[in-house]
Amino acid sequence: MKKLSLDLRVSQILGVRFLSGLALVLIFMSLVGWGLLFLFELSPRSWQPVLGSCMLLAWPFIAAPLIIRTHDKIWRRSVTMRDIGSQIAIKVGHRERCHAWDDLRKVKAEFGSNKRGGYSVTRTMTLLLIFKGRTYRLWTDEYITDLTKFQHYCQSKIRNRRKKSKKAK
Repeated sequence: MKKLSLDLRVSQILGVRFLSGLALVLIFMSLVGWGLLFLFELSPRSWQPVLGSCMLLAWPFIAAPLIIRTHDKIWRRSVTMRDIGSQIAIKVGHRERCHAWDDLRKVKAEFGSNKRGGYSVTRTMTLLLIFKGRTYRLWTDEYITDLTKFQHYCQSKIRNRRKKSKKAK
């Protein structure tokens, strides 16, 4: 693996994406609610009972695409990871940072799946790269195989480093 370029959702702090999603839900649900309430007030009195129940059912379906699109726009970044010998260069958006392979402490993958009738289908993957002083959380639902290969590559680098340190002793 020399270079890997993907569009992923990236965060450095646990829970920030969740809190931003919650804030987006509150903002868009209230905006859509106010808009629907305005339409409700403008409608004739005879239509209001039917229109009110239709608006309550349509409210989440109108707000959901807005929330999903805005959440992706906020958190999705182009990520490029390059192996440059004794270091790995990770470029998130336009910022690139180099980390020594010796600083890589842990690589952890978490898979989100749906269980249907006895078998599970992997839907999402979160790859956690823990360096000395820096943590990357890379989340995807499209590039699962590419991130899995990258995870195995990083784990092999950690294993090789441990073997070399044992031989040196």
